[in-house]
Amino acid sequence: MIGMGAGVGPSPVIYNSATPAELHIPSFGNGKRVQLVLIPLPGASRFHVNLRTGSDIALHFNPRFDVKSKFLSPIILLRKHTGLYM
Repeated sequence: MIGMGAGVGPSPVIYNSATPAELHIPSFGNGKRVQLVLIPLPGASRFHVNLRTGSDIALHFNPRFDVKSKFLSPIILLRKHTGLYM
């Protein structure tokens, strides 16, 4: 479930949406970006986000918090700032 909310750019902003949620992003394409802020509910072991057009999935993001491996750990935050990933 989406705990606190999800938004796309300055608008629209959607809080506490039902899950699964399907959001339509008008005019989204090359040169555009989308920002999702997702806060998993306490005790969640995973969630996933699919960005798709029609039946084609362009991006599948699936962080897992219950992975017990020294070689595989979830990416929680990935942001490029001044040329570096943080």
